[in-house]
Amino acid sequence: MEGIRMIEPIAKSVKPKRHTPQYQMHKYFARRPYNVFNNLVKHYTKENDLVLDVFCGGGVTVFESVKENRRAIGVDLNPLASFITEMQMKQVDLTALEKFFDKFLESVSYLNDYYKIDIEGATKEIEWTEWAYVIECPNCHSPILLTEENKFLKSDGKKKNGFYNCSNPYCELNLHGGVKRVAGKQIGSEPIAVKFFGEGIININKYNNLSHQIIKVTADDELQENFIYPDAPISVDWDRTNEDKLIEKGIQNFSDFFTTRNYNLNVVIFNHILDLKKDDTIDQNLVDCLYFAFSSSLRYTNKMSKVSDHWENGKPSAMDKHAYWLPNVYIESNVLLQLKNRMEAIRKGLAFTEQKISSGIEMLDIDQLLHSNSGFSVLNQSSDVLPLPDKSINAVITDPPYGSNVQYGELSAYWNIWYQQYRHLDSFIYNEKEAVMNRKKQISGFKDALHYENMLFRVFKESHRVLKDDGYLVFTFNNKDLSVWIALLRAVTKAGFVLPEEGVIFQDYIESYKNTAHLRYSGNIQGDFIYSFKKGKYEINDSLKEYEPLMYIETQISRIINQLYATNIVYNTAELYQGIFSEIIEILCKYIAANIENESVFTTIFKKAGTILETVINRKLEFKEGAWFLRTGESTNE
Repeated sequence: MEGIRMIEPIAKSVKPKRHTPQYQMHKYFARRPYNVFNNLVKHYTKENDLVLDVFCGGGVTVFESVKENRRAIGVDLNPLASFITEMQMKQVDLTALEKFFDKFLESVSYLNDYYKIDIEGATKEIEWTEWAYVIECPNCHSPILLTEENKFLKSDGKKKNGFYNCSNPYCELNLHGGVKRVAGKQIGSEPIAVKFFGEGIININKYNNLSHQIIKVTADDELQENFIYPDAPISVDWDRTNEDKLIEKGIQNFSDFFTTRNYNLNVVIFNHILDLKKDDTIDQNLVDCLYFAFSSSLRYTNKMSKVSDHWENGKPSAMDKHAYWLPNVYIESNVLLQLKNRMEAIRKGLAFTEQKISSGIEMLDIDQLLHSNSGFSVLNQSSDVLPLPDKSINAVITDPPYGSNVQYGELSAYWNIWYQQYRHLDSFIYNEKEAVMNRKKQISGFKDALHYENMLFRVFKESHRVLKDDGYLVFTFNNKDLSVWIALLRAVTKAGFVLPEEGVIFQDYIESYKNTAHLRYSGNIQGDFIYSFKKGKYEINDSLKEYEPLMYIETQISRIINQLYATNIVYNTAELYQGIFSEIIEILCKYIAANIENESVFTTIFKKAGTILETVINRKLEFKEGAWFLRTGESTNE
């Protein structure tokens, strides 16, 4: 029988690196740097150990564990997550795959005719078309084209972002600040520019009849009655529906995210893939890779794509936010071009997998994996009930949802609506047991901090059951909202885990990713804290039961800030939050343990503690010249 291992919590972070090719095959949300998780795997386990990720998401823990000759189990409620995790591990004959991809592209190459335009006796092929939305003025019902040139000008001559001039020069709204996009009914889109292969960007008005030629092409004649058409209404009770104003922007069904032409052509390609899936003479691993490439291409062929001179060197970018963000001016990209590009990404990713994963490593069922020295399993289910024996896991290494930060189920539905048909699933949305919070309280089925805590508790309790007594539960986390932290910490404490001394370290983000739209959101700290929990119970300090929760938390934050500024006179935002959270978490854990059964304490916290951190910071500190300074009159005396 194996003896108890004495492993200390990890003490040093590593400089995060950019994602390697297998992680670039398909979009997923908030993947953590691979080498950070590789470092955790190597620290907390040894070869042939069994690693569990209870929120496997983009599959980083599974891949890095197997790469380091560990066995791994990835579990996720989201079908997209489990599919991506599985495909990143896929080992296929790369020569056969390349031939299969090329043959398929040839078989659908005729669809490229729908991107060809006749101009002055020459046939040109469209790489992408730039469109602008048109709304109806709420005052005079005239059309308003939502272009940069049509933005409302303020008295200082600067453009007023998000507000546009009505095309009716006599409309009174042109005298009162212009018209906001969601104030007017969306009535269509107009092409404003086009890029042909091998040429620069051309204004739509350069050639007569160019706009008409582009608008009239819908590819309707390619559709067949027996085709599968992946589509469904988008729920009005989703955070993303409300925050992204989808209904107001004319998005009621998933197909509305596409132009008519691109949706139709994607449907045609998808049905060709379904035909191959029915052919028993074809290696279905190759068909899965083909569908994976197609699914990946869906990110780039919708209305959530745009071009910017200041991003990606003017190349189209797509869905780079954790939202259904619809720019007022968008790109309709050539579907076959994007499919070809994603095929190349799949080839590169699987070549990397072949290089890094030992040949013969297979995806096994749980029973096979438990009796093997190698391999991995991927389970598409909730982690609250696992088909694993007690104390069978050496380490749980995961990345749980960060409160309301990312609505995984809602966002993944864009891909799962297609995947449901490919894999014959019962549904495309699996979010009842999803451990997330909602921001919009008015929606039906609103998930609050208590729901978030309960879902995490069930998963962490099951993690406690399957984890060996000397194993660690390790996860990354960040959020500025203290109520989210407390929900997570209460869940892990109730599940039977304690935070050992030096159990928290800070891990920076990849430098080049810090300017992405999502990381600039004010709710984010640009980095993660890594927590290493062990099985056990806290020694209860009864005196902590006497403190009013908000006053206690506020006092502790204030004390920590005083300590920081007694040492240094200035901190940037990252340094400030690192300093506060590095100490407050252990304090909160002990306070939570002392009051674990006092529901009134946590009701108060969940209602009012969300902004307490920023309130104390703004009261004691002032932000100037990119840094935080102690306010005049504030003392560092405790």
